[in-house]
Parts: sequence; structure tokens; C-alpha cells
Amino acid sequence: MPTSRVRTKLWTSLIFTVGLQEKSSTTTLDKLRIYPTMMAEELNKYNQKQGGLLEGSSFEFSAWKNYGHACQQAVVLDDESGGVTMLSRPIRDYIRSDRTPHAQFLMLYKYPHTLENTTGSYFALLSTVATPTSRGYVKIVANDPSAPPECDPKWLSTQVDRMIMKEAMKTTIEIVAKMVDEDGTPVIGVEVDFTGNPPALGFGEEDLEAKLRTSLWSSSHYAGTCAMAPLDSTSPLPVVDTNCKVYGVQGLRVVDASVFPVPISANTQGPVYALAEKIADAILGDYPLGAQS
Repeated sequence: MPTSRVRTKLWTSLIFTVGLQEKSSTTTLDKLRIYPTMMAEELNKYNQKQGGLLEGSSFEFSAWKNYGHACQQAVVLDDESGGVTMLSRPIRDYIRSDRTPHAQFLMLYKYPHTLENTTGSYFALLSTVATPTSRGYVKIVANDPSAPPECDPKWLSTQVDRMIMKEAMKTTIEIVAKMVDEDGTPVIGVEVDFTGNPPALGFGEEDLEAKLRTSLWSSSHYAGTCAMAPLDSTSPLPVVDTNCKVYGVQGLRVVDASVFPVPISANTQGPVYALAEKIADAILGDYPLGAQS
């Protein structure tokens, strides 16, 4: 099998963050990082009664939004420039659909980056492209197995990804503007950004493109470089079959998110668990427990 198949079509998502300080006296998870005594108290609450700040996820909510109408023109522009020609027609139709979850939004009950010299309570709104169409690569550059590979995710290399990210950024800002108490008082004190980037709130249309290039970070959901596909497939190039066996190599399987040939419009953790269970059953089918080797 050509090694070029095992490095192309890398895809992942980018995250845009708006960090905010609360006006109220609400205690968020940031204070647990600042005050060791408070952390010890919360750990005791959780160990005793599974209660307190540590009883649930640090995420308050997760939501998805469709931008199908805005995607129509972006897909046309990418088709004309060759930006998404690596994607099959069904995938392009999926991107244009008014039922596709194009962006995901998360509310984090803490500030996601390092906090220094602060004692406040913070939370963050995160937005990400759920259907990235940009495709990059990862490849070996030396015979030394400890040498780092060359990796270029080619983030935002398509009109579709840039459009969805910009629309998601605007939606995030709209959500923040509507966050008020029961009496209509804004719950936000100030926007904070400890990364040195300019504030996101109040940006005009002309500034969003620059913000895309300076204020995004990876979701670390890398996938796609060992695509599961029929042996005669040309897009994506096949690496593993439906049992995750690498074509042309005996005794080797790849069982992780790299076998997903296209984005799944969701977090990758659950699907990877499901994949692992399926392949575990397949391995047991090939090599039953207790059978003679």
C-alpha cells in the first residue's frame, strides 16, 4: 500500500473563545485553581456526597446550529476554485443542507486558558466548525522514530470553513449580548483575554477575518489520515477496511479517529468508543477466547 495514503486528508476543528468575567458572586471552577483550601473543601463534598462544584461536567451546555443558507454560496466559490473538489458530491450536498449541524457551541464553567494574578469567577463561550472541509496532511520526515512528523492541518483553507467560523463567531457574540438576569441586568462584567489577543466582542464584519487568523486554537480532534473506504475508492484513498484491517499488511489494524473518512458533526470520543467495541468483537470473532492458537 502506498504510504501516501496514510498521511492525506487530515481534518480537525478550530475553536473560537470568548472569555467573560461574571458580575455576580457566583463561584466557578477557576477559584478551585486559585484557592487550594476551596479545592480541598470541594473534593471533600464530592467524596462524601458526590455533590458540590465537582459533581458534573465543566460544560454547562452544548448546542449546534445550521448555516445552510450561507453555505450555498461558499460551496460554489470553493467548487470554482478547487477548494472542496476533494470532497464527494454527497458530502458537498451534506454541507449545503439546511439540516446539517455546521457549528457547535459550548459554555465552559471556567476560563479555558491560564489565569494569572486574578481572583474572579469566569466562564467562556466556545464555538467550533462541526463540518470542517479543509484537509491537511501528516507525514514522516526521518528514519528516526523519535523525530516529530511534519503536520499541516491547512486550517481555514476553504471558503466553507471560513464562512462557518465567522458566522459562529457572530452567533457567539449575539449570545453574550443576550445573557441577562431575570430583571434584565447583564450578567457579564467584562470580557477577558489572557492570551494577548484583541477582544472579540463588538468586532465589525471587516475585523472577523483577521480574528480568524489570530484567535483560534485547535480542538485536538485530529482524524481522517487512515480512512476506512472500499479498496477501489479514489476519494478518500483507502487505508483500512470495515474491520479496521490495513490493506496489504497482515496482522495490523488501526482503531482510532484516524479511520473516520469524513467529519461526523459531533465530538469524536463517543464514536471512537463505539468503533473500539465493534473491532474488539471482530477480533474475538477471529480469535475466540480459549481457542487453540
